[in-house]
Amino acid sequence: MKFHERCGKSISFSKTRDCAERKEGYDNGIVFSCKPLKKSQIFEVKIDAIEEKWAGSIRLGVTTADPNDLPYFRTVTDIHSSSEHNSMFWVCCGSKLFHGSQEFAINKSLYGLSGVSDIIGIQVRQNGQMHTYKNGVHVENVAEGLPVDVDLYVIVDIYGAVTKVSCLQDKVLSLKEHSRRVIQNIIKDENDIDDLNIPKVLKVFLKL
Repeated sequence: MKFHERCGKSISFSKTRDCAERKEGYDNGIVFSCKPLKKSQIFEVKIDAIEEKWAGSIRLGVTTADPNDLPYFRTVTDIHSSSEHNSMFWVCCGSKLFHGSQEFAINKSLYGLSGVSDIIGIQVRQNGQMHTYKNGVHVENVAEGLPVDVDLYVIVDIYGAVTKVSCLQDKVLSLKEHSRRVIQNIIKDENDIDDLNIPKVLKVFLKL
């Protein structure tokens, strides 16, 4: 997977479009996945560079909109203010989740998860829950009720202190992590995990 060619005005891509860098200012750094997410896929980006003179940090989420059909936005907060488009986005922004005209509190701010070399991930599960990850470890469920029968693109706002990220979708997963993701993809309702004839420690692992 690489980034979509549609991007913010300050973005420069690597030749393979798997690395995106905001060249100036603190905004105009929105990028998208080039393809919709696969079912229960975890989309991960690695933070490659930070400039601490800027406030704020990376924003991450998903959208039902085709990037080609969207106008240019400076930041995801501009999307949040757009009554025409905001219902198509679910975006983690600091300690809040933006969807439609509403803001919802989340426990783990992305700002606190985002240092150089950290890997931040987003996943929409078959049950419509959106989950965040840091360095391959589950962080929290940040939203529910997302559509799972439509295309969902990832949106990354390379904002503030974070100036450069890389897409890591081609990395090789451990057997343990691959097995967990396969099972999560099969089991649509997390509560069904409790009915599996497996040890409790494995049930806890599958719910992460």
